[in-house]
Amino acid sequence: MSTDPDAASLMAGAPTARDFPPAHLPAELVATVFGVWPQQDDEVFDLAVVRRLAELRRVVERQLADAVADARLDAAAWSAIAAALGTTRQAAHQRYSSHPLLLPDPPVPAPGDPPPSTPPPAHTSGL
Repeated sequence: MSTDPDAASLMAGAPTARDFPPAHLPAELVATVFGVWPQQDDEVFDLAVVRRLAELRRVVERQLADAVADARLDAAAWSAIAAALGTTRQAAHQRYSSHPLLLPDPPVPAPGDPPPSTPPPAHTSGL
């Protein structure tokens, strides 16, 4: 199995979980970002870091989905988006094509058309 040279270069010298937070960061900053002081119990601190990073991942994933939708609305091809994401066209399309901005608008009835049918209300017995 060959290693991607770009991935290998990115990982060379990368800090591990035990190197976090970097010693040069003031404890006040770490406490503000992660909601816990680094001197607290390792498990408490580790879980606070996991929780904050999961929150940040959700924010970034939402922003990424919006950016993909914007690119599509600006006529970017799925293949170009996939290349920017480092994935396949099919994977990019499957993951992002259901973004609300990319879904077709509901049909607008023409003047004089009957209103869309609605299901009849559920019948409830007087029991």
